[in-house]
Amino acid sequence: MRVGIVGATGLIGRRVAAALVARGDEVVVVARGGAHVPDARVVAWDGAGPVPDGAFAGCDAVVNVAGAPISTRWTAEVKRQIVSSRVDLTNHVVAAERVRSHHGCSEQLCGLDLGAQHVEFGDERRIRGHVSA
Repeated sequence: MRVGIVGATGLIGRRVAAALVARGDEVVVVARGGAHVPDARVVAWDGAGPVPDGAFAGCDAVVNVAGAPISTRWTAEVKRQIVSSRVDLTNHVVAAERVRSHHGCSEQLCGLDLGAQHVEFGDERRIRGHVSA
């Protein structure tokens, strides 16, 4: 499976990228930096404008785990950056995904346990403690 990951060099993204590479998937890193993500194709993007053309070409799934850090003092400027890094950036990712696949995307990353550095892929029915009908 080829998976595009936006934010693959951050706190969560690097673990997601490593887990995907370890299970044999082809990973496309879309991030400001990415040279330190072994065995991944890197597409440079600063998150400020449209995602580069072809960034998600051939991807079976796109995962967005990008966003400004929240472990800081929340000044008015920091709040603006946090919102922009999630809302504006996600709008760019969704626009690029629509161009690639002609529809929106809805992928779920579930079972994330950063303390144990364990990432499990599945759907929302597999989240610990969730009882499905």
